[in-house]
Amino acid sequence: MSHSVCFSPAVHSCAVRNGGCEQDCVQLSPDHYQCRCRPNYHLAEDSKHCKLRNPCADRNGGCVHTCRNEGGRSQCDCRPGYTLAQDGKNCEDIDECETGQTACAHGCHNTQGSFTCVCNPAYKLGANGRKCYRIEMEIVNGCETANGGCSQKCQHSALGPVCSCNHGYHLDDDLKTCVDLDECETGSSCCEQDCTNYPGGYECYCGAGYRLNSDGCGCDALERAVELLEWSGRIAVKLPPPQFTLLNDNFQPLERYDDYEEDGLGELRAQSTLTKTFVCLNETFGHDCSLTCDDCSNGGVCDLEEGRCDCPDGWTGLVCNQTCLEGTFGRNCLFSCKCKNGATCDPVSGHCRCPPGVSGDLCQDGCPSGLYGKLCNKKCNCAKNGHCHRTYGACLCDPGLYGRFCHLPCPKWAYGPGCSEECQCFQQNTLECHRRHGSCVCKPGYQGKNCQEECDRGYYGLACKRTCGCPSGVPCDRVTGECLRQCPPGFHGDNCDLGGYSAWRASPDQCRIVLHCPFIGNRNGYLH
Repeated sequence: MSHSVCFSPAVHSCAVRNGGCEQDCVQLSPDHYQCRCRPNYHLAEDSKHCKLRNPCADRNGGCVHTCRNEGGRSQCDCRPGYTLAQDGKNCEDIDECETGQTACAHGCHNTQGSFTCVCNPAYKLGANGRKCYRIEMEIVNGCETANGGCSQKCQHSALGPVCSCNHGYHLDDDLKTCVDLDECETGSSCCEQDCTNYPGGYECYCGAGYRLNSDGCGCDALERAVELLEWSGRIAVKLPPPQFTLLNDNFQPLERYDDYEEDGLGELRAQSTLTKTFVCLNETFGHDCSLTCDDCSNGGVCDLEEGRCDCPDGWTGLVCNQTCLEGTFGRNCLFSCKCKNGATCDPVSGHCRCPPGVSGDLCQDGCPSGLYGKLCNKKCNCAKNGHCHRTYGACLCDPGLYGRFCHLPCPKWAYGPGCSEECQCFQQNTLECHRRHGSCVCKPGYQGKNCQEECDRGYYGLACKRTCGCPSGVPCDRVTGECLRQCPPGFHGDNCDLGGYSAWRASPDQCRIVLHCPFIGNRNGYLH
């Protein structure tokens, strides 16, 4: 019996099954044709079928925000907070405040694509961004007490005292203490030659043969000085000009000591003392003779006999270029301030600047801590031994507390002075936000500054500090630490009894194949 095999002739004509084309077939020659697609379609890789063209692939379909493919046509959409413009391409902001759907408790402020609820004075916006809570708080100047903890300057702000330093000092890492800035060491001075640092500033000096320029930084060369001086009773030894060392030979008169009785003659004794003095020439002064009277600044008067400038009130230093240190005042800063109760002293007049609630020439009239009033006979009525204003008795709340008596902790998710800061914690994963400094306390199983990160593999519990005790490769629950059971391949369920595939089940002494057959075998459904 013979079998015949039929072969289909090659199709080269659109007349046979449309040439295999899904849409249009174009006969180019008797032996050649081409498949083509209708508008909004393009030919697939097999040159037979047609795919719907994506209009959004070309310049986002002309849409400003998002583009959607609808049957080969681009459809523009807008992000939340915007509406599609009449041209069907652009997006216009929706003024949610005008629609009245914001649910703001007090007021509303429109923004591009969104809005912000605002509260009336003396109210604070809640964590949901819509409700307003009344905050009973006093405007407290944190610099009034102990200068806000600052060693030099203190400026009041809504977040508490802000410390700063005088010229020549920089703020230390604690953001309160001012440390001298050694301009000579850091190279930030303007000195051309030598530099000497002092608290709060520095002075420039020049070497022998130079003197300080009027700018206080540069050094100008001097003319060659006299090579030898002859003074009566003195010898001048030449050093590099313009500085000389004078050796004074001071003789004391001869004296007779009649300590010897044997020959009746006394002993003549004399003593000679040699002293050394530095002398600057050409009306210069300073430890290296680099300063002149022209260097006196800030109204200082030159005193060549003393080798310095006589400074006016509030200034000191060889050339009067240093302000008085804290606690001193007057001419050449020679007087000590007598101010009391944390008052500051005017460096020129010495007048005491008293903090609020304190008076007197020396700011000596003030109330002890815990008392207030004109006669200091009223007791502060503040919770937890809080401070109160010395004159009015208003409670000055510590960060994390508010209320008339500082008796209320900040509302949840608010913290800081006056409860004016909003916590940045991821609330779903956070137990609490510290009401004083705003740090986040994460729920077990979470970590990170804002509690947004899950525990790393192998760790669980509070702050993710506990280590899992599971066998190698077996994960644990990030909250409880319980080892997560892993079923053999092909099984699932709490008891690993669901499924129908072969798997390995290990025992301490053997491994055997277990086949789960729900309807065949023993009553447990297993064949061994």
